[in-house]
Amino acid sequence: MQESDDAFDVLILIMVVAVFTPIMIYCSIPLFKGEVGGFNVQIEKTALETEREIVPVVNKITTNDVLLMLVVADRFTPQPKHINMNVQGKLLDIPLDESFLIDKVNKIQLAKAAMPNNIEVEIGLHAGPTGTRFWNVSEPKPKP
Repeated sequence: MQESDDAFDVLILIMVVAVFTPIMIYCSIPLFKGEVGGFNVQIEKTALETEREIVPVVNKITTNDVLLMLVVADRFTPQPKHINMNVQGKLLDIPLDESFLIDKVNKIQLAKAAMPNNIEVEIGLHAGPTGTRFWNVSEPKPKP
């Protein structure tokens, strides 16, 4: 009986080795090629290859982004609820109050007509002479 149990154990061992050896070899190929491990090694195809690519790039805000701000504005929009647009010499003040929410479609169309399509703009939070705060949308200043 002992001999049959030993033979059965050896047979199971051979079957387990026969099944797991190809899996082990397949999974260890990247290790042998040097494709995993360390900080300077690319692990995934979509991973950034060098440290210089990790530096964030400042997103450019366009007039379409300003129109999107107007589209998503609702009564829960945080303060300041006022947008002052000065793009290509056209001035437009849009208070985000109840009258804006009632006639939102026409106000957005008016803002779209006042701005050119998809040009780069700067948006910043400013305060007026009376202390009122507003979002100021203007053309970017040329860099020296």
